[in-house]
Amino acid sequence: MTKPQPKEYGHEYNLDSPLDKLACSLERKLSETIYERGTTDTRMIEDLRAYHGLYDEKTEKDLDEAGRSKTFIKLTRAKANAAESQLIDLLFPNDDKNWGMHHTPVPELAGQVDDETPVSIDGQQYQDADGNVVTQGMLAKRELEIIKERCESMEREIEDQLVETDYNAKARDCIHDAVVIGTGILKGPVIVGKLDKAFVKTEMGWAMEQRESFTPGVECVRPWDFFPDMSAATIEEAEFVFERRYM
Repeated sequence: MTKPQPKEYGHEYNLDSPLDKLACSLERKLSETIYERGTTDTRMIEDLRAYHGLYDEKTEKDLDEAGRSKTFIKLTRAKANAAESQLIDLLFPNDDKNWGMHHTPVPELAGQVDDETPVSIDGQQYQDADGNVVTQGMLAKRELEIIKERCESMEREIEDQLVETDYNAKARDCIHDAVVIGTGILKGPVIVGKLDKAFVKTEMGWAMEQRESFTPGVECVRPWDFFPDMSAATIEEAEFVFERRYM
């Protein structure tokens, strides 16, 4: 005798399948989250109407019946645009980046910089190109220089990745959402796959070669498609998060 097949969102599930059990559980949790977020959705719609200068259906109907003017003074839009502009100018200056990378001081190396003790390896001392005896302080200085060079190289690599993923534009979209409806969501890092094309020389001549590469990126998630754990006070406390993605 087979077990009855429950239906969630119009789908039939086989309770003997662990995968179907998981899907059923997740869809029920998502349904509960959407219901609990109803008041938040209502508030966001009200904010969006105020920004675009639109009355709700009931108010518009009352104004029509009373024969009154339906002019909507868009004070919210002016204030929101001004706040958005100031935030973008403050957080994303045109002539500079809003982040930096510096190596942390290493106490052991900093304390060895002034050490004039000659370096001895297997009982043998070494000299630099100028004939000076290599000391512990010289090794510490060189190690600090290497750390600084690697830090600067990593900073350039991160900056290149942020430019490639269009980080500033997506962060501006996030700020716009935050100013207009009160919530902005920036997700990252996410894995972005791309196809690089290059011409390589072969025995038959030049040929185009395609290579797939993966780089980190960021995404601006629209609040309408974001369903977090509504029982959490902060996103760090959320036990789960659903994101709606369209095929």
